[in-house]
Amino acid sequence: MPGPGLTALGQQQAQAIANALAAKGPYAGIFDSQLIRTQQTAAPLANLLGMAPQVLPGLNEIHAGIFEDLPQISPAGLLYLVGPIAWTLGFPIVPMLAPGSTDVNGIVFNRAFTGAVQTIYDASLANPVVAADGNITSVAYSSAFTIGVGTMMNVDNPHPLLLLTHPVPNTGAVVVQGNPEGGWTLVSWDGIPVGPASLPTALFVDVRELITAPQYAAYDIWESLFTGDPAAVINAVRDGADEVGAAVVQFPHAVADDVIDATGHPYLSGLPIGLPSLIP
Repeated sequence: MPGPGLTALGQQQAQAIANALAAKGPYAGIFDSQLIRTQQTAAPLANLLGMAPQVLPGLNEIHAGIFEDLPQISPAGLLYLVGPIAWTLGFPIVPMLAPGSTDVNGIVFNRAFTGAVQTIYDASLANPVVAADGNITSVAYSSAFTIGVGTMMNVDNPHPLLLLTHPVPNTGAVVVQGNPEGGWTLVSWDGIPVGPASLPTALFVDVRELITAPQYAAYDIWESLFTGDPAAVINAVRDGADEVGAAVVQFPHAVADDVIDATGHPYLSGLPIGLPSLIP
């Protein structure tokens, strides 16, 4: 799990992004993954600000299983991409096609990722330091692909093709704003501003929310079957039915709201401000 450390170039890049981020602070918190190179990337900013990063397993890179350390441009690399790309398109039930991966599908990955984001959010509210831009902001260091996939699976204005057309480079920044209850908005991607969702994108998100609910429910029911506990199975079925029912009820309302917004009616007030900034 720790993996290799940073190269000399990586250390220079880590110091450069630390200097750039420090000028925009202060920050409510700094977070990183269990990987050595991620922790070494976070260290310069932590040292500049006198802060101790919190390690979150949910920020670990998407596990490649037996494909670990193989070239990205190869049959193995292409198989590695299939699952995560499908997850961003609303199909988290698709398995990771890398044998031995601990991220068996997008549901497992996303629950770990959103759990980490929830921890970041809660910790930031507990230490509400306001950054130079007037927002409570935290910095999280993770692998570029983890940040990209996790972001596109959860923001309300996703652009999944950016994962292929503009991959986040080393120490590139992805900035999101919002909260777990009201939703997350992608603000910028490697320095490129990202605007509000267009109507097609908003409708895609509506469909995503509708079709992911039964996938999560089915996976939870499947997992409950291996517990040998009838009560666990009953609870999984009940909770899944509730989640799917809520998604079905919410779908037409969400579509109507998005259409009304697109026609220029001031119907919705938008998302509350929040955090975090995610940095690979």
